[in-house]
Amino acid sequence: MAPLRRSQSSHQPQDEDEIHLPEVPNWQQEDLPAPPVQGATINRDEMIGIFTAAFVGAIQQAQAVPVNNPPRPIDGTSKMVTEFRKLRPLAFKGTSADPIIAKGWLRELEKNFELLQCSDEQKVACSTYILQGEADLWWQTTKRILEGQLVTWAQFLELFREKYFPITVRQAKAAEFIKLQQGSMTVIDYEKKFEELSHYTPHLVATDVDKARLFESGLNNGIQRMVTALELNTYVEVVRRALLYEGPVKGTQKVFFKANGKESGISQHRAAGVILHRSSK
Repeated sequence: MAPLRRSQSSHQPQDEDEIHLPEVPNWQQEDLPAPPVQGATINRDEMIGIFTAAFVGAIQQAQAVPVNNPPRPIDGTSKMVTEFRKLRPLAFKGTSADPIIAKGWLRELEKNFELLQCSDEQKVACSTYILQGEADLWWQTTKRILEGQLVTWAQFLELFREKYFPITVRQAKAAEFIKLQQGSMTVIDYEKKFEELSHYTPHLVATDVDKARLFESGLNNGIQRMVTALELNTYVEVVRRALLYEGPVKGTQKVFFKANGKESGISQHRAAGVILHRSSK
């Protein structure tokens, strides 16, 4: 664009009277905005709609999951933990120093695992899921020490027993079991103590016969003689007979039975003799 100058008259003005305006930049064609296309105008609402659609499309594309990488399905272990929780298992906190509590917790777990038919991996997952407080802190520390190694059920039991069944306690319980005698206990109390301590010496009660013989050996002499004479080979039968003969040995109660249509009262000791005689036939 040419610089603007004052219009000139027929009379040429003096040089000192001539006024020059600042020059306007010489714009190139490509610097100028393109002229609007006739009949293709876009109003403000349409422009907002275009930008909104583009923005939403970009978000949807970013959130889309590739077809070749579907979400990971819930595995069998996770489902088993869910089923296990429905049984309302007792949590273990590890605050008690009594190993019997920890032993009882393991027994309850085994009952649930047998019902659900859990695999070894699922047993570990279910057991560690219900550890709380100090017990949970112990397990988290143990996992860090193991550095992500896969822990089998047998290994978990070994680690758990080392923590909550110290070797000194196990040895003391084993010694107590070996020396266990009925003494002043009733047969029922003796049987409960026998069951409790037998878990510390599984090698001594490996078979039902071994368990029966060991139980017999701790019975009081009177009951022991009568039970041993029967040569029973099952633990359950030995306990049942010991309970049956406990009263007769004390000789303080009477039993009644019908003989020839008449009721007769005799001492339980004599009745036990009759039963024993009949059983030996």
